[in-house]
Amino acid sequence: MQSIRSRRTWFGLAATTALAQASPRGWLPAVTKKTFSNHTRILFVAGIEGTGHHLVAAEMKKCSSDKGLCVADPDLSKQLYSNGASPSGMFVEMNAGLAAAKAELVTKLKALITRRKASGAPPATIVLNTLGESGGRGMMSYPNFGGQLKAMHHPDIVALGDAAELAGADLRVLVLHRNATEVVQSTVARRFGSYTQEPAVLVDNAMVLAGQLALLDPAFYACANVVKAGKIPFSAWNFFLPITLTMDQFQRYQASSAHSTAARADITADFNPVQMNDYRLEVANLDRALRLIQNQCRA
Repeated sequence: MQSIRSRRTWFGLAATTALAQASPRGWLPAVTKKTFSNHTRILFVAGIEGTGHHLVAAEMKKCSSDKGLCVADPDLSKQLYSNGASPSGMFVEMNAGLAAAKAELVTKLKALITRRKASGAPPATIVLNTLGESGGRGMMSYPNFGGQLKAMHHPDIVALGDAAELAGADLRVLVLHRNATEVVQSTVARRFGSYTQEPAVLVDNAMVLAGQLALLDPAFYACANVVKAGKIPFSAWNFFLPITLTMDQFQRYQASSAHSTAARADITADFNPVQMNDYRLEVANLDRALRLIQNQCRA
């Protein structure tokens, strides 16, 4: 049986950690952002489980009802990830399969940009995740869904960024971060995994995300702790929307605080001393991994 440690990366976890720990950057990014548009932007929300995808989803739903400013594209989303715990799509392909999936995504992105220009469509952001979960797409978090190979079911925003640039599409990535204790409390309470297994998977995925950010031009992404703020920050909206958001829109989009990543009952209430020690160790490991993501956000 394979280890839960991630196998699906173009660099190992040790190399990922080395890249992510280097801050500020000492090298050119693998993917440089050259495409910018005030008409059509593509948004991907990147974050480990428990960092606020459902809060973002609630606000995206409100934005989508506002004259088509935020638009779902299930066909594009399915190209990235589908079929739940037995996934298919560019994010889980390797080698020749990855190249073919990326080429198909480039074709679809080019067609989208051309179609929107030809139709005279108003400015909009095409939301790749958090705006609909049908077809086993889920939230496309790090990781996405469960199963024996859960740690491998994560996005690849470097491949996504490369595909966007090849297609001439303006990709924007909203990177979510949150306190390690809150992440573990949220995910374990929702039965995503045990208090020892879930943090281990999250550590792997946090390092993968940090490594991917290290290889992306920082112009691709903005970072936010949406759970702490209770909303998507105003500056983040204006980063990924092709128009300047009004204060009225900003206030109307704000979600209720009663979302699925909000604070829950303490999962450690009945822990014995041995369990508490194990729990604290796992949270400390996750905290270190999450700091690698925050380092890239500050780079």
